[in-house]
Amino acid sequence: MGVFKLIYILNRSYGPVQALTTIGRGGYKVHITIATWGSRGDVQPYVGLARYLIQNNHQARIITSLDFEAFVTNSGIE
Repeated sequence: MGVFKLIYILNRSYGPVQALTTIGRGGYKVHITIATWGSRGDVQPYVGLARYLIQNNHQARIITSLDFEAFVTNSGIE
């Protein structure tokens, strides 16, 4: 799938999580890297998003501060 088609799907009327799940059902596997910084409250929602994507057969990883390395890796995310 081309980048432009992915951007088109993400810009439809439904949210990005639903769009990525729809892509996965179509036989495409999304590889996504999430970069976040700040407090645990800033990182935690992205951990949930990454876990959701992994459960739907996508590959997700998070880039964040070393302070949250244990939190992210204990959640099953690289």
